[in-house]
Amino acid sequence: MDHRLWRVEVDGKQHVVEYKIKFRGDGEVLVDGAIVGSWQGFWGGPPREHLFTIDGKPATLRRRGIINQQFDLVLGDKVYSEKDGRLPKQANQ
Repeated sequence: MDHRLWRVEVDGKQHVVEYKIKFRGDGEVLVDGAIVGSWQGFWGGPPREHLFTIDGKPATLRRRGIINQQFDLVLGDKVYSEKDGRLPKQANQ
């Protein structure tokens, strides 16, 4: 499973945005722990873009490449790359 997390600010309020994708492409987007969208995978991988809102502001989870599962978070005029959302490795990894 692929899992990324970004900390973002909207109108002075901090939010946590996550995405979780299973091997076959099923996934979900969460804002502050609440699921705001989900999808089922298909042969081409997860959807190219997934639209949602954060405190009423439009946001997009945008997949890079054709069949990979790497995403950027687009919020207003800012793009948060996938590497900005990498989770720290556990000590036992």
